[in-house]
Amino acid sequence: MLKGGKLQLLTKDMTLPNGLAFTPDEKYLYVSDSVKKTIMRFEVQSDDTVANGQLFIDMTSDKAPGGRMA
Repeated sequence: MLKGGKLQLLTKDMTLPNGLAFTPDEKYLYVSDSVKKTIMRFEVQSDDTVANGQLFIDMTSDKAPGGRMA
């Protein structure tokens, strides 16, 4: 995060973050990890930090959700 001219690391949970997206209301941040092949979801706090990182998608499986082949 770049705020007030200072760069701040928000999480150390990612090996190789590559891509991020916010929900339209900016309550959640999604970050893709290229090495782990996962997407994590973080809650955006009122002070612009993130909390409660949870696994959102695991792309190491050869099946899409619902059992359909990807």
